[in-house]
Amino acid sequence: MKSILCEIGDATSHIWTENSVFIQTKCKENGRSRFGKVEINFSSLKVDRDGLLEQVILDLPCPLHPLIASTFSYSLKSITKISSVRSKLSTNVNKLNYADIWKIFQHIESYIKTKNYSDPYALYIKAVQPFKYCKTTLSNVTCSPFALPIKS
Repeated sequence: MKSILCEIGDATSHIWTENSVFIQTKCKENGRSRFGKVEINFSSLKVDRDGLLEQVILDLPCPLHPLIASTFSYSLKSITKISSVRSKLSTNVNKLNYADIWKIFQHIESYIKTKNYSDPYALYIKAVQPFKYCKTTLSNVTCSPFALPIKS
């Protein structure tokens, strides 16, 4: 997973290839917009396309802040060493439930705890934030993981 920083350009969509996606990033630094890309390679993560990970990325806003994209990327690199996490990230979202999502979050939290960071909670929030954008309904609820339930 690479992070590439550019000085010019405008990101309107993430760039997909056969095995990778380049998440477009943007931040303001000293009054200038800085654009970059963070690569997530499905093959190197051993995660299948058409699952939770792909749907999360499809639903991400573009561009994304580089700290969120890179923290998400690094946490994926760590947690996909666990076969059950790879399986969940490869599974179609509408076949997953809250327990599956929370297991992924627990593994992200464990990864964050291994880092010597002054504010681990802030790092955790950045790592799980991309999941918040996923709009697809889980198998056992009437809304996406982070949306409010539909009132009837």
